[in-house]
Amino acid sequence: MKLNWMSGLVVIAMILTACSPSKDGLQIKDLVVGEGEVATVGSQVSVHYSGWLYAPDSTGGKGTFFDGSVDRGQQFNFILGFGQVIPGWDQGLEGMKVGGKRELIIPAELAYGVEGRGSIPANSALIFEVELFDVTDLSSDIIKEELVVGEGAEATPGMQIKVHYTGWLMNADSTESKGAEFDSSIGRGEMLELLIARSQVIPGWDLGLLGMKVGGKRRITIPPYLAYGDRDLGIIPPNSTLIFEVELFDVVDPATIVEPAVEDSTGQGQ
Repeated sequence: MKLNWMSGLVVIAMILTACSPSKDGLQIKDLVVGEGEVATVGSQVSVHYSGWLYAPDSTGGKGTFFDGSVDRGQQFNFILGFGQVIPGWDQGLEGMKVGGKRELIIPAELAYGVEGRGSIPANSALIFEVELFDVTDLSSDIIKEELVVGEGAEATPGMQIKVHYTGWLMNADSTESKGAEFDSSIGRGEMLELLIARSQVIPGWDLGLLGMKVGGKRRITIPPYLAYGDRDLGIIPPNSTLIFEVELFDVVDPATIVEPAVEDSTGQGQ
């Protein structure tokens, strides 16, 4: 099952026999161990889920029920590890197999934190039961060609990257299948900065650029459903396959970026 990106690119962000806590306090428990395809970072998964506020003094730790896909009768699809859901889900569902059912007890810092969300109060730990029905390797539909193999830091989910790129419509009758050029950062003289695999760009970019190393240059051919689908963007017609050549100049862990000091009115800084 392929995600219908035209219904909205950004999906709403909203386990053996004993619980096993992670270093972040996430507890994972397999209620049913699946035997099908394994959910890995970058794969699209289709699940049913139910969520409750975590109440350790209640039966099974389940407090107030706040959301579930089962009652709606519609499975929930998202790309694992791409920040389309809360961190507790991205971490807690990796490694599940189709047919499995998993319980996640997620601390507030891996859920909705100090802000909360809707009926979820601030600083709430949550408990979910999640059943995995399907895993699709979306990256297999993207053609990746290494023009230059880099030797520097690797682009992994959540890293801030800096790239130059050029994009063309695919035209099989043109040289190298490159049709009309529709965008380029090179002509603007300004590199593009983004967090990789955090849904800041089309899914084909997130999937196509993972694993690149600084100094590398990659050509990626992206099918319509991982680009702009049936949307008409003018120079990019509906259902267009796109070709990009992307050169990677920098990879930085955003957690290591130090913001400049804010100066006070005297100019002495704070």
